[in-house]
Amino acid sequence: ENKELKKLARGPRVSLQNFIDIILEHVAMLDDKKPHVILESLIKEIDYIEWLADEVDTERQLQKKKENVKELVSWIKRLDRADENRNLTDIISILTLIETKDRKEEDNNFLSLATIHSVKGLEFDNVYLAGFEEELIPHKSCEKESEIEEERRLAYVAITRARKNIAISYCKTRKKYGERVAIKPSRFLDELPTEEFVWSDRVLKKKTNKHNAGINFRGLRELLKD
Repeated sequence: ENKELKKLARGPRVSLQNFIDIILEHVAMLDDKKPHVILESLIKEIDYIEWLADEVDTERQLQKKKENVKELVSWIKRLDRADENRNLTDIISILTLIETKDRKEEDNNFLSLATIHSVKGLEFDNVYLAGFEEELIPHKSCEKESEIEEERRLAYVAITRARKNIAISYCKTRKKYGERVAIKPSRFLDELPTEEFVWSDRVLKKKTNKHNAGINFRGLRELLKD
């Protein structure tokens, strides 16, 4: 038992320990259960709907909150159908990004950090792709042509998230097993139109405006499909 829990009175300690057990039980489900299944199970286990009923004043308010919960589960199901490789961590990343984009942005001086998988369907004015290297994209586990093609499409997704500016970079060397080794740039860099980018020692920078961004990215789409 956690030593911090021992500092609590018996009643709160038991309740908190029960909650921790429920969370750990659902964490163990991450590897083999669909995200919406985990969420539905968690909602049931913590009696969330019953808690909502105690928090609202009218039946109309309760119905509205129940509809919100139902819509969240349905939305996660739709994301899962769109990409079966998404896990609960990816879903949470998407939720966080959407919340960031939807809030009133009086101060635009912030950075959104995300994986390529989690930004599907989203766009940003400025995008920075780090680690555009062999063994990362395409991943070292990809050997079949179909797997390489899927990685190529993923690269396309990453590039087309940018509305105005995109910068692509990679390491020249990395430290592996205590030794400094040379790193190869991703093969997908060679498939990009060199005239569309400013190359700085094989570090890619691209600047577009809103008018020609669609034209440039249509060209990239065809290149990355070949």
